Amino acid sequence: MVRHLILMRHGDALPTNPRGDRRRELSAKGNEDVANIAKVFASTGMKPSLLLHSPFTRTVQTATILADAIGAQNVMTSSPVLASGQPLEPMVREIEAFKTERLLMVVAHMPDVGELGSEFGNMSLGQQYAFVPGGIACLRFQGDIVVGQGEVVFLSRPIETNKLAEKLTPLV
Repeated sequence: MVRHLILMRHGDALPTNPRGDRRRELSAKGNEDVANIAKVFASTGMKPSLLLHSPFTRTVQTATILADAIGAQNVMTSSPVLASGQPLEPMVREIEAFKTERLLMVVAHMPDVGELGSEFGNMSLGQQYAFVPGGIACLRFQGDIVVGQGEVVFLSRPIETNKLAEKLTPLV
């Protein structure tokens, strides 16, 4: 069975929060970018079987905007191991724990999403630079979602949202 892992960096965030990095919120641009991406997901019928996200405010906001647009609130789950600054290995184990999901979506931080792309999909360093705020990578697996077995299907940045539907449609 073909499975997909979609890695997404949270939308553009405010530079600081007096209560700390964990509580940084999406900026107006971040909200707009993620809302536009979410509209494309909704228009294509793209809905993950599981949506994992970091517990940081900006990733919760990103995941919530997506989930609300595509009706995925019931499959949205916060994962403490996806918090910014956590070691990579627990993140990898967390994703592999859900290796049989048809479409697993993970909303997290840089450099983590880039490193996860490299671990699961052998993404080059150049490909990892696509993870600007709101950046997306889609990896395809012939079988379970496991390290080193994915191939990059597409990369997308918010500036390319107008082309996202044509990239998502074949996956639905």
